[in-house]
Amino acid sequence: MKTLRTASSAILGSMLMLMWLLSGCIYDDRSQCPKRFLLQPYYKLHNKQEVDRFEREVHSLTVHVFDAADRYVCSIHNQGSRYRNGQLFPIDLEEGIYSFIVVGEGSSRSFEAGTYHANTPGYFVAGPVVGKTTLADFRVRLKKQGSADAVADPIDEFFFGRLTHQKIMIGDTEPHPVALTKDTKEVEIRFTGVLPTGATPYLYSDNARIDAANLRPADREAVRHAPYIPSAAFHPAPAAATASYHFHVMRLYDANHTLNLRLLMPDGSDAIPGFSEELIQRIMTSPRYRTQEALDREDYFLIEFKLSAAGTALSILVNGWEVIPVKPVV
Repeated sequence: MKTLRTASSAILGSMLMLMWLLSGCIYDDRSQCPKRFLLQPYYKLHNKQEVDRFEREVHSLTVHVFDAADRYVCSIHNQGSRYRNGQLFPIDLEEGIYSFIVVGEGSSRSFEAGTYHANTPGYFVAGPVVGKTTLADFRVRLKKQGSADAVADPIDEFFFGRLTHQKIMIGDTEPHPVALTKDTKEVEIRFTGVLPTGATPYLYSDNARIDAANLRPADREAVRHAPYIPSAAFHPAPAAATASYHFHVMRLYDANHTLNLRLLMPDGSDAIPGFSEELIQRIMTSPRYRTQEALDREDYFLIEFKLSAAGTALSILVNGWEVIPVKPVV
């Protein structure tokens, strides 16, 4: 039977424990050493001074594990009352090659993992299946409420990270950093001007589902976001704004993606005939948001509309950048 090296005193025993923590293993036969992979998640934003904000915003972590053949092995969930920056998350697996999809959330669990299935309505089966689900057909989607395309707002925060084809070896104690992308965005729409009584803005997109690369798959899913009322202490609206509306939306993509703003009456008709704005291209008009990385590393977009009496957009500002110059009313 394989045994640990013995020590003749408690002090030496403590030293050996310290050696294990530093070197990872003190067995004579290293086959008994733990086969452990140490994940170290982090994430940063341009608009938050480039500091790691992992401990401030991530409150649960789920790691989906795939083997060398890209087939699903297991999911490991960790619910932390409070994480800390630089925290290590050990994953015990047999030696081999593995890929990891790392999903961070807030506390309300607004998302679910599953599998693409061509013969299922919606092309989605909840829950990845051991030995069957692959990286290619792995999905995470936003949970819906109410009508087929509606979600309850505000949705939870959502973070995505990925490490592919990592080798787990005996006694490996090196941390493996994984950068998280904050997919969820806060979009605030402000209108200066008179809106029709009863009008409500909605945002429409097709990004309610992502694949293992954090992209919209071919089986993309439509979503409609309704506005929610945030805490006035965190989002005070200026006195000049006629109305302010807040939305939590999923990841914005720099190519072939739309986020459409519409103003609707309670019966579903257009509040202002012909009023519709595609917001992603408006956002990318600003020099600050011309790339996918720039969109990913901003989590708040303030879009301000100045409307004429007829409901025409006279000017549009994105985080202070004027994308449509003010035009005289004629």
